[in-house]
This record gives sequence, C-alpha cells and structure tokens, in this order.
Amino acid sequence: MGNKKDLIKTLDKLKNILNIEKDALINNKTEIIETILEEKVKVIDNLNSFDLNTIEIDEDIKKSFSESIEMQKTNQMLTEQAISYQKNLMESIAKVLSKGNTYKKNGIENNDVSTFIDQNA
Repeated sequence: MGNKKDLIKTLDKLKNILNIEKDALINNKTEIIETILEEKVKVIDNLNSFDLNTIEIDEDIKKSFSESIEMQKTNQMLTEQAISYQKNLMESIAKVLSKGNTYKKNGIENNDVSTFIDQNA
C-alpha cells in the first residue's frame, strides 16, 4: 500500500513526532508524551502498511529511515535516563523514610513520615 510520496510524508511525520517526543522528554512534559505516543503508534502502524518491495527506495528515503532510527534511539536513551532518575529518587526517599529516628541535641527524636512527605509536596 502507498507510494513513494506517501512514504516520504509518513517518514517526515514520524520525524516530527520524534522531535516533539524528545522535547517533551527533556522538559518532563508527561501529558505531551502520553499524547504523542498514541500518534507515534499510528504512524508506525501506517509505515508497516507500506510494501517496500513496490517502492523505489532512494537515498532520501534511506536517509529519512536512518534519521528516524537515530532519533528513536536518542528518545529511548532519554526515557531510560528519566526512569533511572525516578528510581534513584524513590530509593533515596525510601532510605530517608526507613531511618525512623534522628538524634537531636536533646536526645532521640522520631521522624514523622507524614511531615517529611508534606514538606516535599
């Protein structure tokens, strides 16, 4: 299905989506990421519908495919970095919460977990 012109338009749309996704990942804009992922799935499904055996694949199309792959790799790396950051943050919070008691000038003082959480909310 589709011709060379449609394939180029679809690849350009994918690259645009990948740029938006990259910006959203860098700026931690979760709402945009959720929306853009739906669009990305649609475009990739559309790409899968092309019969590449019937379309002349020239250097421009190869370049677009290559750029899309590199952009996706970058976005995947940014996603993994964000997950790692969140995991480290949660581990740090868990360590603080697990301590339970602190030592003050006047002796041991219990940490109030709700106070710790409320201060960071």
